[in-house]
Amino acid sequence: MIRRFAALVAVFILLFPGLAVAADDPFGAPRVEDYVSDPSRTNFILQNFSGPTIYPGNAGNIDFKLYNPYNRTMENISLVSEVYAYATLETYKDVDERFPNPPKINQSKALRYTVSIEDLRPGSKRSFVLTMDTSDSTPEGVYYVRFSLEFDYSNSTNSTPRHFVMRSMSYYSKEQWDYATRKANESDIPYYRHGLNMTYLSQFYPVDAIIPFTSFSVRRGVPIWPLFLFIGLAGGAAILAYMYYMNDNYGKYPWLDEKTRQITGKYEKFRRSLYERARKR
Repeated sequence: MIRRFAALVAVFILLFPGLAVAADDPFGAPRVEDYVSDPSRTNFILQNFSGPTIYPGNAGNIDFKLYNPYNRTMENISLVSEVYAYATLETYKDVDERFPNPPKINQSKALRYTVSIEDLRPGSKRSFVLTMDTSDSTPEGVYYVRFSLEFDYSNSTNSTPRHFVMRSMSYYSKEQWDYATRKANESDIPYYRHGLNMTYLSQFYPVDAIIPFTSFSVRRGVPIWPLFLFIGLAGGAAILAYMYYMNDNYGKYPWLDEKTRQITGKYEKFRRSLYERARKR
């Protein structure tokens, strides 16, 4: 009887391996790689981005948070931020040391900035601020910032932590990304994880999952003086229209005629006072 029960339990575990997880890992999966790289978690591991607009010559902050979406502590965390691309309506360019006067991350005075923290507990968030420093000659446009995140993680107290590497999709070219996201053939399925051919992408940059990227703008903005000019022209046109109407309908509205004469008299008095001051000088 005991042997039969043990056999049934073994068959049950084989049929439903997802239920056979460590007792201290309530969200565990059969493979820690699948659990950690699940897009429902990695899409939110970097969050609450602010995308500033920076006037050339000034500095602006990109604020965001690093979030631990897992049920265990992320350890030995390293986060690399990098300004890597520039775009306008007409052009798209890579940003590197050959790019003229690029924005710099002022903590490092470079295009790349690395920060390390020891650990991040489950459900916790860590705030980060990247201050982008520009010069007067920094080209106006949109600049893109990508991220590389590395950390150690274990889904059990008894297992050795595994090292994970996550990157923004912008580390890969369009051709590489298109190939990695194409529909998998039956023979390619072992290389895929959550719809991505991670084995193929890792040939270029080691990667276990994809995380977000962000952007900010550098521009001088629209000059304000045309707005005031337009308001002045509109006001002048309104006054001329009013004068034309009153001249065409003189005597029709006595109270309005009286108001118009008062305003005209005050204007004439003001004009004469200016004239007299100018003569005395």
